[in-house]
Amino acid sequence: MKEETFTLVKKLNRKIRRPIGLIMVLLVVVFGMPKFHLFVIVSPLLAIGLIVRIWAAGVLHKNKTVTSTGPYSYVRNPLYLGSFLLGLGFCFLTHKLWIVIFGLGLFALIYGFTIYSEERELENRFGDAYREYKKKVPSFIPRFRFSPKTTFDWATFSIKQAFIINKEYNAILGTFGLFILMYIKYRYGWGY
Repeated sequence: MKEETFTLVKKLNRKIRRPIGLIMVLLVVVFGMPKFHLFVIVSPLLAIGLIVRIWAAGVLHKNKTVTSTGPYSYVRNPLYLGSFLLGLGFCFLTHKLWIVIFGLGLFALIYGFTIYSEERELENRFGDAYREYKKKVPSFIPRFRFSPKTTFDWATFSIKQAFIINKEYNAILGTFGLFILMYIKYRYGWGY
């Protein structure tokens, strides 16, 4: 891809990522027909998604170093993996196959390019250190293996980093807000 085209697409991607997320939330709320058993099935998926995001945000020091501890020792993009699990959970909660398929396609399109462009930037910024990390750790599907670096280490995790600097409270508020809204919709039969 030519550099000018890449830069233009990257800017467009950054501008549309959040509005597309809001459109997905609207699709989930408007067309979703949640069932009680789906809340039971989806809740662990949502919890895992949030835990992964919080853990990743708590060790991530953006643009300062190649983060390779915590969840970053299993997968290069744990924040996006956590977002994927959250999105997938809410798509399943709708009880609509077309929303699941649409959500998966949209995620692959938007985040596939986002990951590609961010990794290019990280290679430019950190050079060989990032290329070595990239060789050892998969991009999106975690590789679970035991190593002293992969255990949860309170010394590298920071609540301040997760919630103040990286603002992970937004994911928590959004997840609980949408979950409660979908439960109210289920409980009172709105849209059925």
